Amino acid sequence: MAGEKFYAEGDYDRAITEFNRSINLRADYAEAYIARGNAYSKRGNTARAIEDYSLALRYGAQRAEIFNYRGFAYSKRSETERAIDDFTQALRLKPDYADALFNRGDAYYEKGDYDRAIADYSHVIRLEGRNAVAWNRRGSAYYRKGDNTRAIEDFTRALTINGNYYLAMQNRGNVYLNLGDTERAQADFAAASRMRQ
Repeated sequence: MAGEKFYAEGDYDRAITEFNRSINLRADYAEAYIARGNAYSKRGNTARAIEDYSLALRYGAQRAEIFNYRGFAYSKRSETERAIDDFTQALRLKPDYADALFNRGDAYYEKGDYDRAIADYSHVIRLEGRNAVAWNRRGSAYYRKGDNTRAIEDFTRALTINGNYYLAMQNRGNVYLNLGDTERAQADFAAASRMRQ
């Protein structure tokens, strides 16, 4: 309980100390490894986070969330294939797990596998139609594929959901610029600049 309190307060070092005590009392306590892994992740120590998530999985916490956490830590280390494997395992356990779908979509995007990224972002959008970030990310994947029309549609939808989403506005401006529509591009860039102030 003390570890959870410190974690909630953002005092990750003291949280880790408390989780260490729990693990010293019971070496197979999966929940303590998960909690300590989360604290290490917050501190940016992805290697230790991965180690703790792996121990939690070994000690019986075969939950989608743990595979997602570990996959996210792998993605932070640019271990994209391992990240995708973990996100996929999370989705085997929980097929409509939006976070894992989004994270796997990002991993596919980083790999340059835009079709699979689009498929995952589309699944997120089916689950969470007002997720402006998913619309923006899918628009980016369409843009990378050269599908400017769909990219503009997705960036515009993201902006309909969140009218101050400067990144979507900037992305749409890039598409217009790519199409040679400098007037619309400049309008979007100017709007994005105002949003960032």
